[in-house]
Amino acid sequence: MRRSSIINKTVVFLLVSGLLVTAITNFINAGYLIGKYEDELHTSNRYIITSIRNEFEDLLKGFESTVDTVALMTAERFGGVPDVVPDMDGEEAFYEGLFTKYLIGEEAITDSLYIYFNPELDGQVHDVWITRQGNGRAMREVEVPLERYVSRDNMSWFYTPMETGRSQWLDPYYNRYNQHISSYVTPMFAGDVFLGSSGCIWSLATSSNGWKA
Repeated sequence: MRRSSIINKTVVFLLVSGLLVTAITNFINAGYLIGKYEDELHTSNRYIITSIRNEFEDLLKGFESTVDTVALMTAERFGGVPDVVPDMDGEEAFYEGLFTKYLIGEEAITDSLYIYFNPELDGQVHDVWITRQGNGRAMREVEVPLERYVSRDNMSWFYTPMETGRSQWLDPYYNRYNQHISSYVTPMFAGDVFLGSSGCIWSLATSSNGWKA
């Protein structure tokens, strides 16, 4: 009878031990699998975040390159200033055609381009701001009144590059249409003469076209 009791206890012990070993093994395996999954998930997330960041940075560089190219071209076109000031009405027509052709083309990465000339060049306001409207069309926005240049009313996109002498993304601001935007702006110089600023606009509102400005 005592031997039978010992055998029964031994069997129970072995069964319990087996269950414990199995449970511990399963727990270890589950922990390993969970850890492996989390590592893979983190790696995947890091890859996604890196891809998004690289895509965003490449797009910003595209905006900057487009605007900087306009500034360099303008510096060449106005190389004779201040001795000789070009026909500014003719320059407006040139940039209106250039920007429109670019914006309605398939390679355009932004929906707007602008150039604002220094009114001191000939005492008149000359600016060209073109926005793409869709369906292969683009529209020229209304000129800024001279009074705004004089008062510097919400004119950071003009006076900031003039005063700093460098290209930059501006702090967010509201434009004349009360749109919350930022601009990448580049100052344009012919020697020491400030010609104006060129730039593109980035709308801070959520849009259906993703990153595009």
